[in-house]
Amino acid sequence: MPLLNVLSLLTLCLAPISSLGAVVTLYSVVVPEPTPPPTIPLASIHLDVNDHFSAINPSPGSDVTTYAVEEVMSNGYYVDLVATSTYTMLATPTTVTFTRVEGAATAEVIKKNIAPAPTELPNGVIMFLSPDGTLECTYDSVNKVGDCVQEFELPFPTTTITVTNEYTGPLVPIATVTN
Repeated sequence: MPLLNVLSLLTLCLAPISSLGAVVTLYSVVVPEPTPPPTIPLASIHLDVNDHFSAINPSPGSDVTTYAVEEVMSNGYYVDLVATSTYTMLATPTTVTFTRVEGAATAEVIKKNIAPAPTELPNGVIMFLSPDGTLECTYDSVNKVGDCVQEFELPFPTTTITVTNEYTGPLVPIATVTN
């Protein structure tokens, strides 16, 4: 489920926020590849994702800030490598907005009631582009590593499946925000 992991970006704040106007670098925890990796890839997925982060409650002296995240998804397609077919998952850009709360050593992403409707492709595969759920991480800024627990919901027509993914990975910078 690499697409779900890519779309569920967690960003982390490595510096405590001590005053308004502070510049903060946000990081993502890299989700490791499956072990062992699949021997034959069955599909390839492409989706452009552009995130914009805005601090909505920076407080002087506090190491916790809530961010509004505006995520624009576009140009989504799915390549079935077995059938050698390409299917469009997302033809029109779609924007979702959600919140993140970040502190000196923790971060939480909350996506609730924002998910675009799942897309059923002609081959029967159902794609969830930005599923509702949470992502909670703790991180070690010295060693540049984060530990995360991701939980998201996949609402199929007859049932909803909850998926939990726990992982540890390196931090990579993804944005700089002025609070």
